[in-house]
Amino acid sequence: MDKLINQAKGESVTKERLTGDERYYPDASYLFSGETSLTDDKPQYIVLLTTGSSIAKGTPSVSPGEEGIEIKTGNSSLVFAEHSLFAVGAGIGGIFGNSPGFIQISYESIGSTGGIGLLEGGTMSITVDGTEIHFDLANKYGDSQNVAKAFRFLQKKIA
Repeated sequence: MDKLINQAKGESVTKERLTGDERYYPDASYLFSGETSLTDDKPQYIVLLTTGSSIAKGTPSVSPGEEGIEIKTGNSSLVFAEHSLFAVGAGIGGIFGNSPGFIQISYESIGSTGGIGLLEGGTMSITVDGTEIHFDLANKYGDSQNVAKAFRFLQKKIA
């Protein structure tokens, strides 16, 4: 676990956040560490999603809640890893063909990104195969720089 944390680009990757020991963060450690890890990817940034948030899946230019599907997530976070974006939380998964508890989206499959009010919480969106996915970001005190760095990291990965 320490090696993963030391290799991360962002200060937001901490043991407490990866293991879910920090309040509101779900356990994502099973994805990245130990004999049962599900990926050899390395976490670079972690961003908290709103508690009781939804991830809305719809067509491009559709606002969350208007059309498409809303997926309730509970405690959840986005983990920006070296090769993929992971949305992690108990209510996530299934509909994207992943195991319950997480979504893994390779950067290669992301066509575009967008964001509204990213430094105050706001919404981050990505487009995958013509479908827009919206993530409601938490307004965690002092975390706005982490959100900005994570978003820039994502934009570089899909450029």
